[in-house]
Amino acid sequence: MRAKTTRIGIGLAVGVLLTGGCGTVSGTRSDDTSTKAAGSTSAAATARAVDLSILDAGGSGDYRVFDAPEELAQQYAVALAGRIDGFEDGHTVLERESGSAFPDIRLRNAVLRIRIDQVFKAEGVQFPDGFAYLSLSRGAEVIDEDGEPERAAGTVSTITTVAAYANTLPKGTPVVVISSPFEYPEDPASQVVERGRGRPADSTLLTGQHPQLLSVQYGSAGRASGWRDLSFAELTARLAARS
Repeated sequence: MRAKTTRIGIGLAVGVLLTGGCGTVSGTRSDDTSTKAAGSTSAAATARAVDLSILDAGGSGDYRVFDAPEELAQQYAVALAGRIDGFEDGHTVLERESGSAFPDIRLRNAVLRIRIDQVFKAEGVQFPDGFAYLSLSRGAEVIDEDGEPERAAGTVSTITTVAAYANTLPKGTPVVVISSPFEYPEDPASQVVERGRGRPADSTLLTGQHPQLLSVQYGSAGRASGWRDLSFAELTARLAARS
């Protein structure tokens, strides 16, 4: 099984949409989902359309793209299937990227709460309340010494709202998560604010900092975002077979 590195958009968590391990993707999703498409078998999720473009919220990065979910699952501590239960505001990271005396970059995050249906792998991670919690990027913004965004008047914020996630990825939408515990930055130039925000104190925050770690069921055929030629049912079946 082969894999390659390519530059793709990612909602830091999780998942920009890929068609698989071939082709070039640059800063955007590659599935043909420019319009909203309903596709969940869940009655709650089909009440509103799933819009996967929200997963581009975190910007771009260079990531290894895997051809097979089994290969990706070998690299991470957790693999599970469940349903979206909601979104909460998560931790914030303040960075002094320019070397200034005050933080000049603010990174915002959301927490995706997932009601677990099936656990395929859980090495050193427990889910005491039956939910998994996944970190998703809400974007980054330049700020001034007072913590106010530095952008021209009338320009659109670079921060995606928690409500936008909730509106575009409805409660009940089936998802697969392949992940490991989130690693908070330890760089002296970075300050983590409210690292436990948006989840119970005894829970483990999972990382979404790879575009294939979150796969969302979408479309009338029940496709799995992030995996070329795989339906959501095939994705879960393959992960179940390796567990």
